[in-house]
Amino acid sequence: MGDKLPAFTIRTLINNYGGYIKSNLGMDELEIQKEHVEYMDKQPEASVRDYMWSLFQRIILNGGDSYTHWLMGQFIAQYEGKDGKLYQRLSLKQQLDAFKNEYGNRNDKIIWGFSIIGNKNCAHSMKHDTDYVDFEEYSEILPLANDECSLKSCTCCIVAVAKRDDNGKLIWSE
Repeated sequence: MGDKLPAFTIRTLINNYGGYIKSNLGMDELEIQKEHVEYMDKQPEASVRDYMWSLFQRIILNGGDSYTHWLMGQFIAQYEGKDGKLYQRLSLKQQLDAFKNEYGNRNDKIIWGFSIIGNKNCAHSMKHDTDYVDFEEYSEILPLANDECSLKSCTCCIVAVAKRDDNGKLIWSE
């Protein structure tokens, strides 16, 4: 049999996600607890996990950012024992789109792209650690958070970086 999943109680929800919920939905601990009771009264067969998913969905509908998808991936891997990489791929795609919008439209003549920061516990991601990718060359398929990843939840990151030559000097567009 597989590993036993950690308990996910309303206290776990508040301790691990309360600050994020407060910053995105404006709910403090007492409001979360009160709404959870109401949620369970309406859906007695539901769990605290179900309630957490309803909060994630509300955050997304209110314009949640890439961090919301990343948290969803972590949540499903840690508390449901499932593969969370789909949510991490969504998160990485949102981050990349934001980078392309911010850095791709600049008039500073610097060529921008992104670099991958791998996780030392995943051999696949370490193959791509510090890889530089031009925004124009990006194929819409990141080499991260996929079936080759050895973790249930990808923790790799991407960062916007200016393109440099072998000597570390900036490469200009003109």
